[in-house]
Amino acid sequence: MIPFALYIIPFARQKDVWMNQNMSEEENVQSDARKALSELPSLEDVNDSAANPLPETSSIPNPASDEATTNQAVSHGAHMASSPDSTAIELVPKGPITRVEPMVTQPVAAPSDVAPVMIDDDYEPSIGFIRSEWPASPYMNTSEQVEVTRRKGRGKVVIALVCVCVVALLGVYAFFVNHFTTHFFPHTTVNGDDVSGMSVAELSTYVTNIGQAYKTHVSGQGIDLTVEGTEINFNYDGETYGSDAASQINAWSWPVEISRPHAYTVQKGISYDEDKLKEIISTTVDKFNESAKQPTNATMVYDESDGKFTITPDAIGTALKKEEIVSLVLTGVATMQDEITLSDDLLIQPSVTKDNEQLVATTKKANGLLSKPIVLRAVGNDVHTIDKDLLASWLGIGEDLNLFVNHDEIVKWAQGPLSVQVDTKGTKRSYTRPDGKKIEVEGSSYDYDYGWCLDGAALGDTLTDNLYNSKTDAIDMPMKQTAATWNPGGQEWGNRYIDVDLSEQHVRMYDDSSKVIWESDCVSGNPIYGGGTQTGVYFIYLKESPMELVGLDYDRDGQPDYRTWVTYWMPFDGGEGLHDMSTRSAFGGNIYTYNGSHGCVNLPYSAAEQLYGLTNVGDVVIVHW
Repeated sequence: MIPFALYIIPFARQKDVWMNQNMSEEENVQSDARKALSELPSLEDVNDSAANPLPETSSIPNPASDEATTNQAVSHGAHMASSPDSTAIELVPKGPITRVEPMVTQPVAAPSDVAPVMIDDDYEPSIGFIRSEWPASPYMNTSEQVEVTRRKGRGKVVIALVCVCVVALLGVYAFFVNHFTTHFFPHTTVNGDDVSGMSVAELSTYVTNIGQAYKTHVSGQGIDLTVEGTEINFNYDGETYGSDAASQINAWSWPVEISRPHAYTVQKGISYDEDKLKEIISTTVDKFNESAKQPTNATMVYDESDGKFTITPDAIGTALKKEEIVSLVLTGVATMQDEITLSDDLLIQPSVTKDNEQLVATTKKANGLLSKPIVLRAVGNDVHTIDKDLLASWLGIGEDLNLFVNHDEIVKWAQGPLSVQVDTKGTKRSYTRPDGKKIEVEGSSYDYDYGWCLDGAALGDTLTDNLYNSKTDAIDMPMKQTAATWNPGGQEWGNRYIDVDLSEQHVRMYDDSSKVIWESDCVSGNPIYGGGTQTGVYFIYLKESPMELVGLDYDRDGQPDYRTWVTYWMPFDGGEGLHDMSTRSAFGGNIYTYNGSHGCVNLPYSAAEQLYGLTNVGDVVIVHW
């Protein structure tokens, strides 16, 4: 409607322009004349003025004779006009005038003897006097006056109609501005809901009612839970919702906006107890997961039948992702979703799948270690070969999917089963003495036993490092104690050693050429009273001269059983050793059976002195029957 009015007004104005442009010059002259004529009084008004006498107190002086009176009349802005053929007096307005009579087509010339008369400003006559300023415009006839009047009438009608239309349109415009301030345009949605033609108050009430009845249903993956709005203090602010939507209405542009679609988005004025909702959801999921099946990661396992590592596939269980479900429900309630469905994506997924690149690479590396056996050596001799099954038991996969080598298990094996196999210290040996006597000597558990002793901890470190670095080379086993040669169960010492023959009660020392370089009778410990000398393969670990020997308290009197000073002390088995015994006068035979020592090997002083000079710390001492 407004665009229509905007077209009408310019058109009316343009019409007048066209009319003026199409007039001929003669019509323009006639128009000027008609305008002047409209400003003059009619003939009837002039004749009436002539017929009515002036007031008695006034006189009409002769313009030529009474100059003062004339000046007064002129000063009041009036003129008196006179014609030679008539005595009628015409009162006309100040300014140029033309006398009009019927059917007169020529202008009447002003009398030459009439001059303008000035009238004093204070004089107020009821009539004026004739002025000599006559208009130059031509007279118009009656038909022309009628035409002018008709045209002016039509123009006024058009203007009046335009004004009425403008006022009407403004009224309609204002009405709808007011209407759409509180109502929504057609084709309008708010957050996706159609509100076309709805009032803001209706929308606010509608939203508030929805909030009061809100509840949501959480379902899927074994969960079936309904959360009532009252449980979480749910509130939907309808007034804020409506006012926010109304603020987006452009009511002043309704003529343009009324036909357009509108999609308003507003922040929902929703509030609820978030902590309470989290508690409800978390408790539900935790309870469900207690009996749910957990996911299984793909991993590397050893197949004994094939002798290699393979990858077991991953598997999805039924356990749910609690944190993600809580977040999903919070979002759903915040957007007032009535139904919240838990999809498969909310199942706890395996963190490692069978096609994981790192898992595949680690499995390949482990199988590479199994491809070559690891040989353990002692003094250049192959002592033990680690088989696939044993090696595989030490290998695994770490949390980072890299190869894991179980160091603790390797050390445990090295210090246990492997040490039993490798260690010769404290074991039984069989050998032939240089004089041809075959001897079998039992081992002992003393620290100073002679023989090989594996360092299991050190071997575990070496194996672990090699496996991490994919090395399967042969390893020379580290030893805590060594022997002259590698000969488990046999003679591991060299040709130089001291032989103590308990059955003969005789001691011999052999040099590197197996030649006896020293020998003497002795008295060993008394086996009857528990002081027998222990058999075994030992070594001299100390040489001391002189030395006080202090016995134990076997009789439990609180004092050592003996205190004896010796000159030459050569211990080989803890508290047992070779030493001189000056208090004895005889050695050898069966003295040990009734007057034996507490375990040491007693020697004559001179023999002990010689032996002390021949021995070195580390020389092997073999005690046998």
